[in-house]
Amino acid sequence: MQYTKNLNLKKPDQNDYVNIADINENMDVLDESVQKKYEKPTTGISKTDLSQPVQDSLQKADNAATQTELTKTNEAVATHMAEDATNAKKGHVQLVDNVDGNSASLVPTQNAVKIGIRKGLEQIDYRVTKSGKDTNGVFTSVEYRRKSDNTLAVKSVLSGGSSPKYTTRTLTYYGVDGITVEDTTTRTLSYDADGDLISEV
Repeated sequence: MQYTKNLNLKKPDQNDYVNIADINENMDVLDESVQKKYEKPTTGISKTDLSQPVQDSLQKADNAATQTELTKTNEAVATHMAEDATNAKKGHVQLVDNVDGNSASLVPTQNAVKIGIRKGLEQIDYRVTKSGKDTNGVFTSVEYRRKSDNTLAVKSVLSGGSSPKYTTRTLTYYGVDGITVEDTTTRTLSYDADGDLISEV
């Protein structure tokens, strides 16, 4: 008995009896082999199974597609960076340290907003109330209330040092409701040899 090289099919010698079981076994092997040869692959063909020219062509196509996508991405980024924000759409803005102007693409910083609020409060007509009078006749607390609705706008409190030469003034700025604190700033007070206030920074 001999066998084929690839499928190991049985090949009876000249003096062997023909065995039907051997023939059937050979047929089963052939049937399975042919089926595998022509059935549709489920995982695709590996790139390494292709010829080198085909692999080279596919690589060139991949490179071209990658370059095209990169170009499109760069163009999209450049377009996006050039778009300024408006009242109608999103976009890029530039921070500025002031509240002047009405540009939709220039946005004031938090510090600028605080300064703007402070300036606005300083321009309002106030009713002044003093309290906390010390032994030297200095009022340590002063409230500035809006005459329109009597809500608290600014409160000034003296502290530090000793009367009458306090060293610190704390200013608290309130929102339109007179309750919400919008900003707080602390100023250092300096005096001359005669005890007169000469600076407040």
